Amino acid sequence: VEHTLETFAPAARSATFKLLCAVRCISNLKVRQFDVDAAYVQGQFKGDDGEVHVRPPPGERFFNDRGVPVVWKLLKPLFGEADAGRIWHRTAKKQLVKTQGFTQSEFDPCYFFK
Repeated sequence: VEHTLETFAPAARSATFKLLCAVRCISNLKVRQFDVDAAYVQGQFKGDDGEVHVRPPPGERFFNDRGVPVVWKLLKPLFGEADAGRIWHRTAKKQLVKTQGFTQSEFDPCYFFK
């Protein structure tokens, strides 16, 4: 179920990637990459995100004991949900800026620096 009109999730700009590659080469720095396991389910819904309900997966009951169709309320965003990327970015930004002391670039919302 779509529950918001805001489905934008930022992606790193190619100019930022090229600049970081150039700085790396000039400064002889090491490049590190990491992947967050199950990243989207690390996101946190906020009150203004609304609620998301989905049909149960195959093998689960689709009807309750009275024959009424069952839906599940998601507690975390799932990959493939329309705004899961936006929610994940918001959660990661909060962690990086408030907890780790990074600053978010005004030019590229996916670039954080210290």
